[in-house]
Amino acid sequence: MKRRLLLALPIAMLFAPLAVAQPKPGDPKEETAETIDGVKLSCRFYKAVKQGNNSCAILLHDYNADPSKGDWDGLARFLAVDCGINVMRFDFRGHGQSTSVIADKFWKESWNQRHVSGYNRRPTKTEIEVKDFKPDYYPMLVNDIAAVRMLLDQKNDDRQVNTRTIYIIASGSAAPLANLFLATEWSRPAVKPAPVGVFGQVQNYVNFGTRRTAGTEVAGKDYAGLVLLTPTRNFTYPRGNQTVKSTVNNFELKNWVSKYSRDTQGGGDLRNTSGLVVMFGDKDDDGLKQGDWFYNDLMNADAKHGSSRLKPMSNSKLIPIKGAKEEGVGLLGKNAQYHVEDTIKAFIEKIEGDRKRLNPIDRGYDRPFHINLGTFGTY
Repeated sequence: MKRRLLLALPIAMLFAPLAVAQPKPGDPKEETAETIDGVKLSCRFYKAVKQGNNSCAILLHDYNADPSKGDWDGLARFLAVDCGINVMRFDFRGHGQSTSVIADKFWKESWNQRHVSGYNRRPTKTEIEVKDFKPDYYPMLVNDIAAVRMLLDQKNDDRQVNTRTIYIIASGSAAPLANLFLATEWSRPAVKPAPVGVFGQVQNYVNFGTRRTAGTEVAGKDYAGLVLLTPTRNFTYPRGNQTVKSTVNNFELKNWVSKYSRDTQGGGDLRNTSGLVVMFGDKDDDGLKQGDWFYNDLMNADAKHGSSRLKPMSNSKLIPIKGAKEEGVGLLGKNAQYHVEDTIKAFIEKIEGDRKRLNPIDRGYDRPFHINLGTFGTY
């Protein structure tokens, strides 16, 4: 009898259910966001663990960089577990796993036709890489951030998150993209507009100064804080076997902040709504120059430059990290040494206390707006 049981045991084990690793608090969920021009963006959503305002953060990696490099995952988990912030990471178009496009949508966009290699290729090209982009294609990536924002707004409408408070954390060459995107958000209605006209069409373009229904808010007011890790106006792009450097125009970048990041209808602007933290290594000479330019020349956060009557930005700091020579995302994952994550946490906690009474509102968006970049001084 005993021998028969012993023989039966291995057979039973073959049919036993395999152990499945249980998700840990802060583990991401793989998702996809589709841009207005048909790019499928690879996203990772980290649900907040701690109870709080249910606020959100969007993480932006460098242009022409591997989004899996650096401790983005560690920062996202830290924010979700320790700060109670919902986090969305994603790969910009042509980067990482965001290489698939819906050809019928993507190649209808005139800027894609002119500035991405492969238009009219047969068979039709359905995969793109950053090496396919011409240097003046760079601003087009704000449409990726817009698609991610829409994905968060859909979660907001399901009450998974609250998009009344959003933080943007950008590394290096993603900083100008963050500024351009925020400029467009100050002209986008916070709630999907009602249909207008005989055929009940819904406006689907964001132009500078876009009019909205009286009594409604602008999306720009949802952005509570901007964290820049070694921001730079420079970005690189592949050209054959070489890597070439280009620079975002200073005049355009300043206009994105001073001219376009404001509500032309109801009042308010980026400087009076969002906090700002700029960090860089004090052993990084170029990072110091660029960080100082973003904080003082671009944002005028301390309101000490020029003869303007601006007020200092609240919750804002310029922070050289003692002993650090790393750049951008390279500053992450060394919290015991550099305290970058702790600094971000303290920044967020201060703002969260100021915005704790902002209840979620239904957004109603089922697709992102098409950003008319020409009206924001681009192209």
